[in-house]
Amino acid sequence: MTKNLVSFGQFIRRQREKLGLTQAQLAARVGRAQVTVSEWERGVAQPSDLRALADALEMELDALGHALKAAFIANDDVEEALQRQTLLTQKEIDALILIYRGLLAGKVN
Repeated sequence: MTKNLVSFGQFIRRQREKLGLTQAQLAARVGRAQVTVSEWERGVAQPSDLRALADALEMELDALGHALKAAFIANDDVEEALQRQTLLTQKEIDALILIYRGLLAGKVN
């Protein structure tokens, strides 16, 4: 398990929750077992069929690809510094991290 996969797994979980889906429901949409979705979300495994996952999460494949790239190029030091600060709520920290990753993903060709 790497921080990068955990980060991408958190993204998958947030997208699933935005749609109001359970892990089992997302698994059914992509033709996988619920345990597989759990592994993705915990960063134990990486999805092999990004197109099916993007469709299941009702998002463009490019957007999912950018999220994956951002997870793998993110500077853990910056994210760790954000997590350590005490002036913001966790929701605000999460928002800043998403913005940061989006900026990084936009710089990758």
